[in-house]
Amino acid sequence: MDSNTFNATFWITISGIISALIIALITAVNKSKCSEVSCCGMFKCVRDTDAEVEIEEHRIDHNIPETPTNLNVNVK
Repeated sequence: MDSNTFNATFWITISGIISALIIALITAVNKSKCSEVSCCGMFKCVRDTDAEVEIEEHRIDHNIPETPTNLNVNVK
C-alpha cells in the first residue's frame, strides 16, 4: 500500500468520525427538553420548549400515538 492510499483512508475515517459526532450533538440538542443548550462555549442553542410540551401533552391527552402504527389504510 502506498502512502497516498493510507493518507486518503486516514482522512476519510477522521471526517467520518467528526461528522458522526456533529450528528450526535444535533440529535442530543433536538431530543433535549432544555430551553438553552451550550457545548464548550462554541455552540449555543436557545429554543422555545413550551410549544413542544403543549404538543406532547395534547398527544398524550388524546391518545395519539407518537408514530403511526398502521400505515396500511384502506381508502374507499
